[in-house]
Amino acid sequence: MSDAVLDGDQLLEMLGGDIGLLRELVETFGANWPRQLTSLSDAIRAADFAALERAAHTLKGTVGVFGARSAYARALALEQAGRSGSLGETADDLRCLETELHGLQAALDAFCARLLVQSPPPPSSGSQ
Repeated sequence: MSDAVLDGDQLLEMLGGDIGLLRELVETFGANWPRQLTSLSDAIRAADFAALERAAHTLKGTVGVFGARSAYARALALEQAGRSGSLGETADDLRCLETELHGLQAALDAFCARLLVQSPPPPSSGSQ
């Protein structure tokens, strides 16, 4: 599944091979996307189209960094719904986006774990 959700090698190349930066981005993403999803849900429930457009745009940018095309497309659909002032398929898009985000998080975690096994951090230079 992670190959369909994420091209980890391309992501790492985009980051100049900086595994530390990748791990930081993954941690930040993991801490923030559930709140962003809640913001989207709240905006849909309240029919607050401006908030829907903003929240979807923010999340679209976030998943775009990771090259997650399906999640990006769902966030774009939600952004466009907010812009057009139509709830239409937003509930379905939100459910699908949540599934995509869980998949992306799992793919990112697996990719980082694989990198850690391939390139363990250097031993610390503590006093002996």
